[in-house]
Amino acid sequence: MELNKNLHIAITIITLLCAHECGSVLVIEMDNWNLASIPHNSININVTKLDLDKNHLTVLGMAEFSNYRKLRIIKLNRNDISSVDPKSFQYVPLRELYLDSNELTAVPLLATVKSTLQILSMNKNEQIQIV
Repeated sequence: MELNKNLHIAITIITLLCAHECGSVLVIEMDNWNLASIPHNSININVTKLDLDKNHLTVLGMAEFSNYRKLRIIKLNRNDISSVDPKSFQYVPLRELYLDSNELTAVPLLATVKSTLQILSMNKNEQIQIV
């Protein structure tokens, strides 16, 4: 069966066997889909890892990810992101945020995820200032 890439979302459910957290991980991979905006109507609200690498996203707006209350990892590498709203990740228990190879020159403090964020990667951007 041939699936149209634009209509199909690759969803993988993995059962975790670990000492501290057990449950299901919902991974949504939309990398290299030519996206200019985030297709919220196509993303399951229970997503835990979201891969949006290699698209054409330019701005992360206010409360962009706030409906995804289980989201732990966001990969936004190799987009055209030049702006991140300070409240883009409000209400998200984000642990890892990857913004490598974008057009960033300034990033807000991201105070809404300061208690959960463990990895923030912003390699290969312009000289970045935290504002």
